[in-house]
Amino acid sequence: MPKSSKETKTSKEATRKSAQRPKVPRAIQARFDQAALDYLKLLQDPCSGPLVHPVMPGAGGGQIARFESFLTLGDGTNDTAFAVHWTPNAMGIVSGNTACATVLQATTRPSSVVATPSVMSDYSTYTPGYNWLRSNASAVRCIAACMQIYTNASEMNRSGFISTGVTTNSLIVSTDQTSPIAIRPNLPVMVRAPESVMETLWSPTPFDANFIDPVVAAASPIGGCGAITACGTGLAVGTGVTIKLTAVYEYQPSQNTGMAATVKKSVETNNTFNDVMRFLERNSMWWFRAGKVVSMLAPGAGAAMRLMG
Repeated sequence: MPKSSKETKTSKEATRKSAQRPKVPRAIQARFDQAALDYLKLLQDPCSGPLVHPVMPGAGGGQIARFESFLTLGDGTNDTAFAVHWTPNAMGIVSGNTACATVLQATTRPSSVVATPSVMSDYSTYTPGYNWLRSNASAVRCIAACMQIYTNASEMNRSGFISTGVTTNSLIVSTDQTSPIAIRPNLPVMVRAPESVMETLWSPTPFDANFIDPVVAAASPIGGCGAITACGTGLAVGTGVTIKLTAVYEYQPSQNTGMAATVKKSVETNNTFNDVMRFLERNSMWWFRAGKVVSMLAPGAGAAMRLMG
């Protein structure tokens, strides 16, 4: 039986409206709940994202705080290169300056003293929140972090290349003899010394779900913990780079603070840590940005993988 003109018109309107309907974001299709969406936003914007509890395995809870710190590398009289290796959940940084970029001694242990050619030294005190957490927290785990690198040279003198990548703590171990040139093949990004800023977002692993004692470092940090590694060569002599580190921690207060300890089984969510990371890793380079980073953009702006809501 043929359709009436009214039915045909209704059908055409439905088809037209369906064609005009915007596509549902994949995050919504995957049915991410609010807790998972909030944590996704924090991982993608540690500098200004929402301070929320993470979607991580194991016990959680406690206080959430964001810290920042700055260090300068490669600015010695004859320096033209640098390297930095940061494991946010170990509160450890090793970094170094070098004049030739071919010899670099590295160690991943805090408080280590390196021998000649002492171009790699411990910078753990530059870890965001290092002193405050050691004085006020009994247990800590990093839940989001990023490293931003700024070139110190003037625009006319800006030169050299900087490489960066998400790695693990075991990339550089004590007793390693390494160099920026040796590290570079492990890092998937290499760009000219940036005009503005280059940012590397931390990619946590399941090992990072563990809380650590901020005062007593483990004898051997777990090699599977997520890290950020960067190096630069060919920089203008003595100019170096300024590195901004941002870390968001979940911590339990120590007894001398008078703060109530708050521990709960886990965040209220139907999603898992793997759900969150699989979504981010649909874009294999989700962790890298050059130019203006998300925290510098106007509200509502962002990269393709940025979640708004």
